[in-house]
Amino acid sequence: NQETIAASGGIIPLVALLKHGQSGAQETAAGAIAKLGESATNRVSIAEEGAIPLLVALFDGGSEDSMEQVELALQNLAIQNNKNQLAIAYRLVDKLKEGSIAAQEHVTRLIETLAQDAENRGAIAKAGAVPELVRQLEQGSEKAMGMAASGLALIALKSAEHQATVTQELVKLLASKNEAVRQRASEALRKMASDDNPKNAKKRP
Repeated sequence: NQETIAASGGIIPLVALLKHGQSGAQETAAGAIAKLGESATNRVSIAEEGAIPLLVALFDGGSEDSMEQVELALQNLAIQNNKNQLAIAYRLVDKLKEGSIAAQEHVTRLIETLAQDAENRGAIAKAGAVPELVRQLEQGSEKAMGMAASGLALIALKSAEHQATVTQELVKLLASKNEAVRQRASEALRKMASDDNPKNAKKRP
């Protein structure tokens, strides 16, 4: 069915609904795009029709159900597609900079989720996510703090260079006057130390 819908021209009107549809239609369109994105060929077509920036834009003002569909759609579009991974990462980082508090929380959660897949970590780091996640850990909501700390620890697994950068930023936060910030930074450093232990190599995401 995914191939038939795409071959019948179904991707174009679905992407149009992301931009012009009512909230219910946008949620349904995002859900349909998430399913269509399970196909490697469809991932290319969906991105070419401009779906990625439209999906990320929905993080501002969408319902919780809508956000779940958007997150799933972006996760699927990133699978084994380097171009999409970069496009998604850059858009998410931009949203962290300028989005609402609620949007920033959703985006932080998605970045953490994407970073659990090793092939996404390079794109996330290249897009400039590290300083923005540090800002979320320092200034975001309590929920965002935890997800940002986890995301930073996962990005550190990408390479020794990323590990050094993340470690440096987290060590700075250990001097924060905010106890919650110090705690989250400490937890992230412990997680990094645990993940870097050769005995735990098989446990890495």
